[in-house]
Amino acid sequence: MMYMDASMNKSKSYSQPTTNLVSNETVHIKIKVDNAFFEFECDARDATKITNEIVNFLQKLGAKQISQTTKKYRCLEECIRDLIDKGWFVTPRTLGEICELIRKLGYNYNTGYVSHVLKHYHDKGILLRLGTQRRYLYKEARR
Repeated sequence: MMYMDASMNKSKSYSQPTTNLVSNETVHIKIKVDNAFFEFECDARDATKITNEIVNFLQKLGAKQISQTTKKYRCLEECIRDLIDKGWFVTPRTLGEICELIRKLGYNYNTGYVSHVLKHYHDKGILLRLGTQRRYLYKEARR
């Protein structure tokens, strides 16, 4: 993977994986600095190192507010399926809690679409939907 170093004069190649992430999956990273927005994909093993170097470089330039997100899912269905597989839905969750976690993961889906995907998993028997309309709690069906 090639990118510019902090001096912006030379390209560096990083072949050493970081110890923070061990997966060889591709992740999608977004970095917002003031009004500028940077977005790129890289190997998950290199994500931490590359992101830290970019953030350090931007701070040297005097950037004040930096926010970053790392994405590893291509769609909302993958994200929710991973949460199910990790056992996050063992405890019943409201739509609001689910949307809040998805936003913290760096995704910006409206609640209607999140609800639609949750209903899809309910219809497949993967999630239970407890309660009444507009007040559903979603819980894993199989644990």
